[in-house]
Amino acid sequence: SSSNNNNNNNNNNTNPLLETLRTSIAANKQKLEQTFYQNTSFDNDEYLIEYSKWGEIMGNVLELHGVQWTALIPLLVPEDCRFQEKQIIAWRKFLNNYVSSTTVDDDDHHQQGSCFLDMETLCANRQMLTTVFKFFLDKDGNGSIDLHEFKRGMEMLNKRLPEDRRVQDPEAMFNQIDIDGSGSIDLNEFVKVLKLQQQQQ
Repeated sequence: SSSNNNNNNNNNNTNPLLETLRTSIAANKQKLEQTFYQNTSFDNDEYLIEYSKWGEIMGNVLELHGVQWTALIPLLVPEDCRFQEKQIIAWRKFLNNYVSSTTVDDDDHHQQGSCFLDMETLCANRQMLTTVFKFFLDKDGNGSIDLHEFKRGMEMLNKRLPEDRRVQDPEAMFNQIDIDGSGSIDLNEFVKVLKLQQQQQ
């Protein structure tokens, strides 16, 4: 039904790539804390940092430079940790939301359903995918691929996979990887995020 589709679009919390970023933030909490601290302005005991500086530090510490961090603020930074009009983040409060934990609830995997399985397929075939995207699909050589190119890549990948491992819904998958909603995926970022996911599994 159409109402179901809307729910899926709005429910960013179970997006496997956002989960990967969140896990990565939790795992690098100490390093982030140190770096934020060096760039802090204080105001009434609040530890504050500007949106742009926050994004820069996130990219550097997590080594994900192509991610549009400032576009992800609404998804990663709880509302009570940010001041939209001043474009600043209370970073201590922000980091307190991220608990280092390596345990994953089995339920999470079930909820993520087919998309999570698709992600596992992508991770397992990372090497091949990178080659396919780089040499066959990124025609204009700009280092990123759009939905059309991505679908062709998935077709090529599916031909080589057993039926139960094929990517069922390339478009839904593209939308999950394109977390900043730009309509294209940066190849280097894509590969890095897949690597991160593999390490976390």
